[in-house]
Amino acid sequence: MLESTLQEINSSLKEIVKALGELGKIAKEPLEIDMSAVADEAINATEEKIQPPQQQFTPVPQTPAQVNAQVPQTPAQVNAQVPQTQIQPAIPTTPVAESFTQEQLAVAMSNAVAAGKMAVIQGVLQNFGVQALTQINPADYNKVATMLKEAGVQV
Repeated sequence: MLESTLQEINSSLKEIVKALGELGKIAKEPLEIDMSAVADEAINATEEKIQPPQQQFTPVPQTPAQVNAQVPQTPAQVNAQVPQTQIQPAIPTTPVAESFTQEQLAVAMSNAVAAGKMAVIQGVLQNFGVQALTQINPADYNKVATMLKEAGVQV
């Protein structure tokens, strides 16, 4: 970057010299400029601007109490300073069995009865050895839903 800046400066200086030469022709007095001296001066001025000022760092004396206040003393203090990361739960890539509620099954069964499929409902209940949906174990709700779907009932 410094090189391109210096090239731009050099190009600009050449244009200035050319313009001054034109002025010299107009004034009938030739102007002579030592380009290398002008370029060296521009480079030195640019380098002085680029170099950062020298800074000296003087350590600040600390008392043992100040040093101890900065150093954690217990594992609990160390753990308190460690940022906690939250782990996002993995999204399952395999299909997860849908979980059905008693209310969902009751709605599906009542719609089936209204559609004239009372025999299907009675067959499902008999399969579980019960008289009503409320008597079926909630762990078997997914099985009930599967049986209803297989019989053409929308669950």
